Amino acid sequence: MDYRSFSIEEFVADAYFQRWVLSEEETADIYWKKWLQDHPEQRQDILEAAAILRSMHFTANEPTEEDAAQVWRDIVKNRSTGRYKVKNQKIMAFPWYAVAASIALVLAVTFVMLKVQDVNHALFGISYQTEFGQTQELILPDGSSVVLGANSSLHYSSGWLGDSERTVSLEGEAYFSVVHTEDDQKFVVYSDEVAITVLGTRFNVNNRRDENQILLEEGSIRLSLPQAINKSEKVEVHMQPGELVSVQEGKITKAIAQTEKYISWTAGVFVFEKAPLSEVIELIEDHFGYTVITQGVEPEEMIMTAELRTTDLDMMLRYLSEIFQLKVEKTHETITLSST
Repeated sequence: MDYRSFSIEEFVADAYFQRWVLSEEETADIYWKKWLQDHPEQRQDILEAAAILRSMHFTANEPTEEDAAQVWRDIVKNRSTGRYKVKNQKIMAFPWYAVAASIALVLAVTFVMLKVQDVNHALFGISYQTEFGQTQELILPDGSSVVLGANSSLHYSSGWLGDSERTVSLEGEAYFSVVHTEDDQKFVVYSDEVAITVLGTRFNVNNRRDENQILLEEGSIRLSLPQAINKSEKVEVHMQPGELVSVQEGKITKAIAQTEKYISWTAGVFVFEKAPLSEVIELIEDHFGYTVITQGVEPEEMIMTAELRTTDLDMMLRYLSEIFQLKVEKTHETITLSST
């Protein structure tokens, strides 16, 4: 069976998937865990389908026929005693079993939503979030360290060390220094559609503006990606130190990169090497949360080389003003760069 194109509804209806979720059969468990590892892009669909299946076998809070009938009797009683007054309208008395079905539907939908939240909490129960202009250093349960970039979030399971792999989810940017465990436990970073698998290494991940950028500083990592352009199968990319892989709209590029440029932010410095002003503008928007407006300037044609502190936006703006002869106006939400 080719499950790669399955929807949530098709997973729910599949008998073998049901055996894995509901009966915990060993062979099904081995198969589906391996399948999920090979197809990380469908992880969310799998979680939601599993939650739906478990909710369909959840009976503790489902109303009985007598419960539904009592609800209807209470409605009729309250209406006849004048508690609910209706003027110049016909009241349609729905059969009690219709009321029961409605109540059951509401409870089922609510329960499914809660179950999905529970499953996600079990998978990624611990979260860290940085604000614009803020970075945070974290020590994970295994001793690995993370520098979380501005306007970024990191999530991992509260029962992490007992799992077969160390799994984290990233939105934004982070620099990882991963320790190797005695039992060779994998460390997996989910960054949008990309799964980054390592044993012990140092690397940077940036998944802003619908693009994933992975820079490997030390060690080796394997990237697992969903179906790419002109490819019918899942794509795996193996990286060596000094390589930068970019993934955008299914297109994968690999290049040798200047490592310092991509990881210097962890030391509080932005490094720009023959960078256009447009690149600096994107960084200001991503890191500090401002919308940058340009008037009468050509950002792609204005090139600069500099090292600037990550915590001092005003100093960065003064520098841009001086080297490019720009007029800078900053409000609470916007920065306007215009020619003088």
